[in-house]
Amino acid sequence: MLDPLTRRSFISSFVRSFVHSFIRSFSFALVHSLQSQFAAQLAQNENSLELTALLIMPIQRIPRYRLLLQELLKYTPETHPDYANINKAVAEIMKVAEHVNEGIRHTENSRLLVDISPVARALLEVRRAQSQ
Repeated sequence: MLDPLTRRSFISSFVRSFVHSFIRSFSFALVHSLQSQFAAQLAQNENSLELTALLIMPIQRIPRYRLLLQELLKYTPETHPDYANINKAVAEIMKVAEHVNEGIRHTENSRLLVDISPVARALLEVRRAQSQ
């Protein structure tokens, strides 16, 4: 028989796991439903792109803007009244690109943690069982 503290911890862990699984399942079902509706709507349009292609488009524009602004700066004389503003725009778009890249890295790392967390939990449970 488990002592009350261990039992409470076990039940708490079980409830957290259940709620987390329920939320993930519900979210998956909702996203799948929305994607199906969106896909049906896109199928009606012959010139439509895949959902992933549409979602990545704004992210792909940032490097293009950076290149365009750098090219504009390259051909703008330093004496031109807009030179300072173009230079600031280049600096700002580089900050935005770095922020987006950090977000992508964070998302990838979070996804990796979600993928390996069940394995880590199982290893911890095995370790705890061995130490008892």
